[in-house]
Amino acid sequence: MKKQLIYWYRKYTPKKIQEILIKKEPFWFKLYRHKKMAKTFNAYEEGNREHYEIITLIEKMSIKERFYVDLGASNGVSSSSTFLFAKNQNWGGLSVEFDEEKFLIMKNIYKDFNMAYLSKIKITPNNIKSILEENKVPKNFTFLNLDIDSYDLLIVKEILKNKFKPYIISMEINEKIPPPIYFTVLYNENHFWKGDHFFGCSIVAADSVLKEYGYKLYKLQYNNAIFVSENYPIEFESLSPSKAYDQGYRFKDDRETRFSYNRDVDALLDMNPNECIKFIDKFFSEYKGLYKLSIMD
Repeated sequence: MKKQLIYWYRKYTPKKIQEILIKKEPFWFKLYRHKKMAKTFNAYEEGNREHYEIITLIEKMSIKERFYVDLGASNGVSSSSTFLFAKNQNWGGLSVEFDEEKFLIMKNIYKDFNMAYLSKIKITPNNIKSILEENKVPKNFTFLNLDIDSYDLLIVKEILKNKFKPYIISMEINEKIPPPIYFTVLYNENHFWKGDHFFGCSIVAADSVLKEYGYKLYKLQYNNAIFVSENYPIEFESLSPSKAYDQGYRFKDDRETRFSYNRDVDALLDMNPNECIKFIDKFFSEYKGLYKLSIMD
């Protein structure tokens, strides 16, 4: 019954009302709620099941190293792709979050996770190398999760350019923008996500950059693209962005329910590439000059 009530709430309560209720929720209650969530955390049921997918992939790959990096870790629990790693004493890791309230919740919940290091800092292309080095992140590590709701593509590119080589990378993509559209938010030191559709990059942009650094697209789990280093011996069908997008988002049976807030941009799914470009340029007109947009052949 509890899950059904949550489903009805998420489906029928307008997103703006949900946001107002969250903002009015007192901190002590948020902390209580997330502590309770941490006690009953289930990787399969949490978020869009990306944590479950990563755990399954690590087991399939028989990776012996146990180190994660979570950039944009939020409160460390809800929709987390790394919570069970942070909790596990056999893992080491780094969780980075800039939002004050979210960081305080994570710090409280993670206080007994001795091998999980926390950092409260705004991540930029200019400081990501020093963040990793100062927190003694090894050059080769198990898993990188990236979700900073802005210039994510520039961050992952900077990480790989500086010879850090995670075996698995999961990054949130802007699921609204279908192939063959290349889209990415550009770096702006004053940029903060406003809770709208302007964030991250398209799956085509992510695949294009990561392919340059030796990564293959493993799958798209709704709005999280999972890549595997081609240097790690594992057999799987490397997906094209179009196939991954169709399987992992466009034709998902529950897409419209999970992503009901995308209804105002769902028209993109039925447009040809040139129509998409015009639509996106008009939709993001207030962000002119702050993004890169093109059609990939």
